Formats: sequence, structure tokens, C-alpha cells
Amino acid sequence: FFHLGGDDMYVIVENFRKFLQDKKKDSSKTPMLWGQWYPRAPDNWVAVCGGPGYTLNRAALSLFVTDIFPKCDIHYKTSTEDKTLSKCFRTLGITPEDTRDPVTGEQTYHGVRPDDLYTSTPSSGNRGSFQSKNMGFWATLPHPTNISQYTGNTSKQQQKEQEGDFIPIGPKIGLEAAAKFSVAFHQVHSPHIMARMHALLYKNICP
Repeated sequence: FFHLGGDDMYVIVENFRKFLQDKKKDSSKTPMLWGQWYPRAPDNWVAVCGGPGYTLNRAALSLFVTDIFPKCDIHYKTSTEDKTLSKCFRTLGITPEDTRDPVTGEQTYHGVRPDDLYTSTPSSGNRGSFQSKNMGFWATLPHPTNISQYTGNTSKQQQKEQEGDFIPIGPKIGLEAAAKFSVAFHQVHSPHIMARMHALLYKNICP
């Protein structure tokens, strides 16, 4: 597996190993991409959020090097490589896998620090922060066990909901915003915050 993220990413390695262990048997030859979903216009197609990092299996990485990198948007300059990578994989029919907790539907990859995560609330439309708008989108998704019902199209999804074809998972706020085995957080810029997070997570190691 290959995981790419920035220098303000905090990865809980033990949880990441557990997450990937469950994926090994399903992803040997099929290209697969994991990360936190965020909606892109039009029609809310999903891209992976680069903040907490995104993960490619060996087959996806090989495909990226041989077929995508030399051909897709090769002259396009952008700081949002996560959106571009997602779009290029999408042209080959590969969309990001659902990385939410399969039981609770809580997020495992987080685009913000824990303090922002636990205090953010969902918003709708174009109002609110990047996190709030994403939370509003996530609340409209089906439970992970029914994610195949997600159409990737906002208007069609609303129609399915109104017709009773699926029940949205609803907002996950406060302590329910993060899965028990969360993988990564973003925007951990301060060494002091990183040290504090480490001390809370590893009580037997840090004073």
C-alpha cells in the first residue's frame, strides 16, 4: 500500500495497520483508492481529501504510474492534486472506496484536527466551513452496508430518499464524528498539539 499526505498529517499507525489488514484479501489485483470523501460539482461526484492522506493499493499505484501520470492532465498545474488524482482515476472507472466505520458509519480519515472535528456541525449548500459542508454531504449518504445505493448524483439521490429507497445515515457530530479506530487527522500544524495528541493516545509511553 502507498499512503500520501502532507507534513501536517497525524497518522495513528496501529489503526492504519488494522484498516489495511482488512483490505489485503480484497485488493490484490483490483486497483483501489481509499480516503475521506468530499463532494465535487457537478452532481457531487466524490474525490478523496488529501489532508489526512489517501491510500492506494499496489494495483492502483501501478496504474497511476503507467496509465494516469503520463496521460491525464499532464500540463495542468494545481495545488489540489487530490481532486485531480480522483478525477483521473474516475476516467478509468475507479472511484474511492467507502472508508467509514462499517458498523457505525463514522469517519476514519479526518480532514481536520480533533478539536475542530468534535465541535463542527453540518451545513447545507455553500454555507459554512469546508468541514461543515462535508459533514452535511456525509449525512446524506446511506449506511456503509448500503453504500451501493449511492448514485453520486444529488438530484437523483434526493429522489431516491423521497421515494423511500434508502435512509440517509444522518449527521455524525460530537464524539460520534470519529470512528473508534480512526486512521488519520489533518491540520496538526503545531508541534505542541501533535505532542499532546501523542500523549493522550499513548499514555504508557508519554508522561
